[in-house]
Amino acid sequence: MTLAAQPQKQTGMPQPIPPMPLGGGLKVAIALVLVVAIVVAVVAVALIAGWFGGSKPAISFSGSVVGGSSQNLTATWTVSSASQSHPFSSYKVSMSKDQASIGSAQTLAGNRILSLGGSVYLIVQDAEADGKLTVGDAVMVYGMTGSHSWAFKLLWNDGSEITAKTWMTGSSISMGINISRSADGTNWILAISSASSGLTTSGTYLTVFKPDGSTNLTKTAFASLSYATHGAQYAGDGDMTVEVGERVLLHTSWYSSGCTVQISTDTHILYNGVLS
Repeated sequence: MTLAAQPQKQTGMPQPIPPMPLGGGLKVAIALVLVVAIVVAVVAVALIAGWFGGSKPAISFSGSVVGGSSQNLTATWTVSSASQSHPFSSYKVSMSKDQASIGSAQTLAGNRILSLGGSVYLIVQDAEADGKLTVGDAVMVYGMTGSHSWAFKLLWNDGSEITAKTWMTGSSISMGINISRSADGTNWILAISSASSGLTTSGTYLTVFKPDGSTNLTKTAFASLSYATHGAQYAGDGDMTVEVGERVLLHTSWYSSGCTVQISTDTHILYNGVLS
């Protein structure tokens, strides 16, 4: 007699249940979720890295030229260097007169007139016609009147300052200087005895020429003077305004008797004198 096979008793760990097969629709849904997650991650990284606004560039301007008529004074300059090129809309601009803002910051635009406040306007010529602020683009501020100090600021889209341009209008722009030597003989002292209002340490410059006419110190803003680098230092009260009683110190080991000192702004020579 043949005995029927008896079921064997299961021992050990239970066998895993095989996964249910995925339908085509479910696979597509999962793929879409993964794609969306990747896109969100890329956007987040891009925002953090500043890819949408671009990184803040370094930009410098050429010297400004003041012209026009007494009822419509102009200041013009060009972009002399730019570490990156970004659309005009990535920048903002603001303007001040005698260190007081004349209007709110405006988004920059190429080949279009912008009101900076009051009767003062700005136009930037897009030299490359590429919609970006690049080397060679020409800047003109116009509509100014009277004897004033002016400051134009180029800002990044977050409101931080990239660079600035300062100048003065009017004929009453000058500076008086008394030259002497320190008691120990180590410094020339250029003491400011008179100064037009509105002069700033970043917009007022010192140049020194040797007796033979060659340059001893290239044109350097008062605010940037350093004993270690230039053998010269501006001794003021700590603010940005150039005022009577403040001094420029020149080390006698760097600058000999007979050197000519020149103090200027971007547009005007304020003083010429000889160290003696």
